[in-house]
Amino acid sequence: MQLSPEERHKIYEEERARIDAEQKQRMTTGGSTTGLEPNIAGLLCYLGGWITGIVFLVIEQKNKFVRFHALQSIVTFGALTVASALLSWIPFVGGFFGAVIGILAFILWILLMVKAHQGELYKVPLAGHVAEGIMPVTWRGERPETGEEQKTAEVQRPDEVPKPPEHPEAPSPAISEKMEEFGKRRAGRMV
Repeated sequence: MQLSPEERHKIYEEERARIDAEQKQRMTTGGSTTGLEPNIAGLLCYLGGWITGIVFLVIEQKNKFVRFHALQSIVTFGALTVASALLSWIPFVGGFFGAVIGILAFILWILLMVKAHQGELYKVPLAGHVAEGIMPVTWRGERPETGEEQKTAEVQRPDEVPKPPEHPEAPSPAISEKMEEFGKRRAGRMV
């Protein structure tokens, strides 16, 4: 059974869309100590700049998605507030720098609230790395530890190790054929 490049690309895109949808569903549903949905709490982390970031960092104890957005809000808007205050003291051009930083802060404010509401772990280039260093989270392609997975982790005792299934299901014949074909093609390229 030979797949054309278009068919392979279509299968790849469908699988990628399915995985992205599952990841977004896991992130935006689940437990939060605030009693809010994680995407709403993430949006609210940015609403009042670094102040609401501090509030949500203190209130939220278990959801890493919300805590990441709270930390990123503190770092991003705290740095912009300090930079604006320091640059505004420069005679003649201080007002210009303050206006530029204000416009940048407004654009970031809108962007970050939208991304958080969509359930994305959007990382601002410098501030996101600092926030990630303080509280690591997993990114696309890895399994995020948010929502339902955190609820499951709370139910299991720390000394309890989940057991693998006793009899894993064998892949369907079509999948087995594709796996064999892929292995042969890969082996042919390596020679």
